[in-house]
This record gives sequence, C-alpha cells and structure tokens, in this order.
Amino acid sequence: VYPVAQIADSKDKHASAFLKCLQSAKAGDLFKAQGFTVLMPSN
Repeated sequence: VYPVAQIADSKDKHASAFLKCLQSAKAGDLFKAQGFTVLMPSN
C-alpha cells in the first residue's frame, strides 16, 4: 500500500489533478500492468 493525500494547506495548484489522475481507470490499468493490485475506495 502506497498512501497518498493532499494536505489541507497545499499551495500546489496541480495536487488535486494529480490525485484525480492516480485514481483514474487508465492509471489503474497501468498499475495492474506493472503487477500492482488496485484497491477500490470504500464508501
């Protein structure tokens, strides 16, 4: 497990877009291709 989060006072305007990219289906497919197990978010 590689946890990732955006801190509340982040001044990086690209942080939320980067997190959204990491959670995309395309990123999931790339991670799986490299042998990772992709966990689904729990609600």
